[in-house]
Amino acid sequence: RSVERLRNLDNKKIMYVPTKCVWYERYGPFRDVPEQLYNSWQKTIIRNFPNIILKLHPKKEYSDSEYNSFVSDFNTVKIISDRQFQECLNDADVFIFDYMSTAFAIAAATSKPIIYFNIGLRNFTPLGLEKIKKRCLWIDIDILNPGDLRDKVMSIKDKECINEFTDVFSLR
Repeated sequence: RSVERLRNLDNKKIMYVPTKCVWYERYGPFRDVPEQLYNSWQKTIIRNFPNIILKLHPKKEYSDSEYNSFVSDFNTVKIISDRQFQECLNDADVFIFDYMSTAFAIAAATSKPIIYFNIGLRNFTPLGLEKIKKRCLWIDIDILNPGDLRDKVMSIKDKECINEFTDVFSLR
């Protein structure tokens, strides 16, 4: 299935869907990013995409006030914590992920653009990697020096994405 091309970010509602719990746990094999580094990475995303929507994980292990404190420097951030991801699909025009999850599989089944910032949180199978890269605007990121994320996205904004991921990896 074809996917809408991003073309631009102007007037787009962008939703960032981080992995569960941003700073309280070690992420384990293939998720081993120190908590403060992941925290800093999330702030980089927020700085690069003003007015972003943060969709918190439903199994969050922190309070809304703790997360509100985390984003307090960014008064334009909208936080969604009280709904499941599939209930929020119409709240966004574009999705940002840095982690493969159930929410990613749900987003992939839409025709909306997905920006995937590969910061090394997963170890993909060759087939999985191929299908994800076809579905997304895939950008490899050095988490210690991410650079201008918006410029990186705009450099591939016209990429034609195709959803082969859903047919291969989702149950019907």
